[in-house]
Order: sequence, then structure tokens, then C-alpha cells
Amino acid sequence: MAMLVEYRDEVCARIATDLAEWGMRVIRAQSAGEALRMCGRYDPFLVVANLDLPDQSGWLLAGKLRLVDRRIRVWLYQPRLSRHDKGMAKYLHVDALLDYGGDLLGLSETILDLMADRREPTNTAIDALDLIAT
Repeated sequence: MAMLVEYRDEVCARIATDLAEWGMRVIRAQSAGEALRMCGRYDPFLVVANLDLPDQSGWLLAGKLRLVDRRIRVWLYQPRLSRHDKGMAKYLHVDALLDYGGDLLGLSETILDLMADRREPTNTAIDALDLIAT
């Protein structure tokens, strides 16, 4: 399960639809506070969040998520990243920091590419490899 932390409906709809088509169950939080409350209830393995949230920064959310559960993957995005943002991402052990330049389709494609890169092998793939080896 993935949690999308985004207050803008059009951005949420684009990313959530693409993740759902990829096979992910997606839940939405519209603020950092709501995201933290929902983490206890839903136990997501991935949190994809906008750095500019209405109630607090994505940096504060990332730090709190690391305190809640270090296994949660945290991906943050923003239209323009600075050198400071890159330093903060490293300091907070953010798994991915995405500079999407305002291109929503590009952001969604980048997120899907990251999902594909981190996909775990399925049992069927492992079984097929075992058959080839014997």
C-alpha cells in the first residue's frame, strides 16, 4: 500500500490513477498531520509526498515518518529543488527526491519508473528461475 500526501486534487488524481493501474492500493492524505494519523491505521510501505504541504513542510513529515517506522520508503517531490533540499534529503534519509519542473505527467512517469526499479520478484518469477536452473 502506498500513501500519497497531496492537497491538490488534480495532482493526486494523476499520480493515484497511475499507481492504481500499476497495481498499487493508494490512500490519500491532504496534510502531514493526516498522513501521520493514517500511517498507524494503514501501515503503508511507501509515502509519496509534496514538499510544500499546507500544515507543515514535507521535511518535517519525512523526519516524523522516520521516527514512526524506519522501513517506510519516503519519496518527496517539488517543482524546483535547491541545494538545501538535496542536503536535507540526505540528512533525513529520504529514499527519492524528485524535481519535476512543474510537469505533472513527467512526475507521474518518474514515480512509476521508481516503482518498477524497486519491484520485488514474484513467486512465479522465482519458480521460473528454479525451473531453468534444474
